[in-house]
Amino acid sequence: MPKENAISPHGRDFSREFVKLGAGLATGAVSRATTIPVPAPDSQSIDTELPYKPLDFDTYEIRLLQLQWDREEAAVSCALEYASLIDPGPYIALSYCWGDLEATKRMNIGDFEFNATENLVRALQAVRKLRRQTGSGDFTRLWVDAVCINQKDAQERSHQVRNMRQIYSRAQEVISFVGSFERISNAIDTETDIAAKARLKIIHGTSDWEKKTLSPMSLRQKRIPNPKVEALETRGPKDFEEYDIFFSEAYWRRAWVIQEITVGAQVSILYGNMEFQWEDVAAFFTLLKRHAKSQLFPRFQKTHGLDHLLEFRERFFIKRTPISLFEALNLSRKALATDPRDKIFALLGLCHDGTTFVPVPNYRQSLESIIADMSKNMMMLNKSLDAICLRGVSQDQSSPPVPTWAPNWQRLWIGGTTVQEEVIFRNQDIGRVNPILEGSTNRILKVRGTRVGAVTHLTSAMKPHDRDNSPLPDRAPWISLTGTLAKDIPELGRPSPDISMFYSAIWKTLTMGLSMSGMSPRQAEQCFSTLWMPNGRGSIHDLNLIEWIDRNAFFKIGQWTLREWSRTGKLPPPSNSSSGSWADNLFPLTRTAKSENKGESMTLNIDVFTDVLRDVLGSGMRLACLDTRQYFIGMVHPDTQEGDKVFYLQGCSVPVILRKDPDPDSNQYTVVGSAYLDDALEWGRGVLGDTLLEDLTLC
Repeated sequence: MPKENAISPHGRDFSREFVKLGAGLATGAVSRATTIPVPAPDSQSIDTELPYKPLDFDTYEIRLLQLQWDREEAAVSCALEYASLIDPGPYIALSYCWGDLEATKRMNIGDFEFNATENLVRALQAVRKLRRQTGSGDFTRLWVDAVCINQKDAQERSHQVRNMRQIYSRAQEVISFVGSFERISNAIDTETDIAAKARLKIIHGTSDWEKKTLSPMSLRQKRIPNPKVEALETRGPKDFEEYDIFFSEAYWRRAWVIQEITVGAQVSILYGNMEFQWEDVAAFFTLLKRHAKSQLFPRFQKTHGLDHLLEFRERFFIKRTPISLFEALNLSRKALATDPRDKIFALLGLCHDGTTFVPVPNYRQSLESIIADMSKNMMMLNKSLDAICLRGVSQDQSSPPVPTWAPNWQRLWIGGTTVQEEVIFRNQDIGRVNPILEGSTNRILKVRGTRVGAVTHLTSAMKPHDRDNSPLPDRAPWISLTGTLAKDIPELGRPSPDISMFYSAIWKTLTMGLSMSGMSPRQAEQCFSTLWMPNGRGSIHDLNLIEWIDRNAFFKIGQWTLREWSRTGKLPPPSNSSSGSWADNLFPLTRTAKSENKGESMTLNIDVFTDVLRDVLGSGMRLACLDTRQYFIGMVHPDTQEGDKVFYLQGCSVPVILRKDPDPDSNQYTVVGSAYLDDALEWGRGVLGDTLLEDLTLC
């Protein structure tokens, strides 16, 4: 086997043997510290697969690329070396997005040609132009996952995942290649490119203001104005459009980027041939989100991929506060990965309990099995079943092969969530007793619970969750007649205490007890009473909410419809007093209204009430009647059907909807989702006695 001396990145006086990869490589007689040489100019090899040597896991061995410096137009040429993480020497870790796996280019690695994605080749070309020093040679030592890990070896991939945090934290620098900045294909320095780059130069130095305000000198002076805020005031729509494009690049949403940026001691951002410091990019993004002009771009009000990156890096690298795996999964819900298992594996190195719930990242294990094992371990350790309520919301009704008692992460990753699921994500309860009974497996969960009732009928869901395509009822006659209902139905016009109490329960249930800033219960009740009146309905601007109000006007709760219930206690004033003017029917109910039965003035902003109502219904929640007693209602998950059962489970802080297996010989239930009951405190909110409990098997 031919041997030569190569210049080491540790210096010219340090030499090590390297081996030209070839047929004799498998003999095993080669030193571990080896390098695949850069090919000679006349190399004719067209091999597309590298004959990797196995890594020595005991010495934490990794592979590193030696990226050779060359002209900008030259092909990418590298050498491959082996080093130990214990003492790897200086190197740079590359963070990038693989891109389209079908769009590939060849790069030279030693005597071999390697098919890499076009985006990786662009990233290497951009790094090569920087000529970063990682030693005394004319090359940059890089760690690049696509090349430095044998992607066809599942065992090696699993092992290297465990080392990923160390690989990126030990690097002298992490270079994040966000994109190639190609506004026009194959164009270099066009007018469009030059103008766009000029707009992005504002990012440089954004973090300097924060550093100055934290200095001891600034604390004794008046507040220093932020020059970037003043600069943004002069920027126009084209500038903000360019910022939006930059922060919407696919790179920011990649799952592995979370760990790569979070643990890096120094992070540099490459966008084409522009280079920024991470601190400047993060500070500029935060500033931009708060700026009034960003309102022109709705996407800025939605979650960009950078939001969760800021949270992770601040907690891990700055505040040094622990992150649980459940928190990490929640924060990174919208991150993307080619292999969905990476949406879990990419977080393990950041979480204090990652190895507790996923002891060994294993690419031979299915996603469904990983989720089931992880979820059961979380429930047992946290002594809480709250996570079983996390079903997500999606138009896709297909069921993944995961037990329904485990969070439906596949749907949570690609779909939406109900408002109740968001509350559960934010407030994970830690219990006192393990709620999982003996006999549970990774397929079934044995628990105990109390049956509240069965769902008898439901309202439709609000669009886009509504699957009811039937025509809407003719609303012209009943809208104008709603105001007289209290007079026509004496039991509602002068309600008993029980009727009045249930009337309050209706609007409280519809809004799920969510906070309405600056609005008293009396004002909220007054707003609800106008939903089927011309002035209240006319104040609503959301067409989907208007359609829901119209479609469910005749939904019956007991002997009366929602529209009729809304007029409880609303007897019209005597005929000799003014009940309003013609303007009440034309102008929205957004300022001052008079109580219909007391005559006092009450300031109402119906937008506050309808915003909360839209949040609840817009997340898919539906109003349901239960057979518990004559008047018993709750808000339920959009997948709920008539006949589903509502239970309180030991160890779960909210009611749960279960569906009985249709097999008469089976005593198993599937989990549909969570429910909200206004009188939940009557049922102990999960702290149940022993009298009404029954054993349940969830599958």
